[in-house]
Amino acid sequence: MKGLFVKDIELMKQQKQFFILVIVMGVILNLAGSGSISFATGYFTFVTAIFAITTISYDEFDNGLAFLMTLPVTRKQYVAEKYLLGAGLTAAAWGITTITGVICKGVAELQGCLSFKGA
Repeated sequence: MKGLFVKDIELMKQQKQFFILVIVMGVILNLAGSGSISFATGYFTFVTAIFAITTISYDEFDNGLAFLMTLPVTRKQYVAEKYLLGAGLTAAAWGITTITGVICKGVAELQGCLSFKGA
C-alpha cells in the first residue's frame, strides 16, 4: 500500500501549481475574511478532497488502472488507500486552514484592540 501512496503523491506533485494556487486562495480568504474563518476552512477542505478524488481519474487514464490491478495490490487495498489519502489530505487541509484562520483572526483583533487604545 505504501507504493500506492507514493504513486499518488507523485501524481499530485505534477499538479503542484494548482495546489499552490489553492493554498494561496485559502490564505487570502483567511486574511480578507470578514471575521469568520468558516468559509475559508470549508473551501480549502472541499478543494483538497476533490483534489484527492482526481487521483482516481489519473489512474484510469491510458489504462493505468488495468495495469495497477496486475501488480500485487488487491482492489480492497486500492480503495482503502484512496480513502486514507482523501481523509488524510482533508484532515491536513482542515487543520492548516483552521490554525491559520485563528492566527489571522487573533492578529486582526489584536491590531484592532491596539488601535482603539491609541485613539
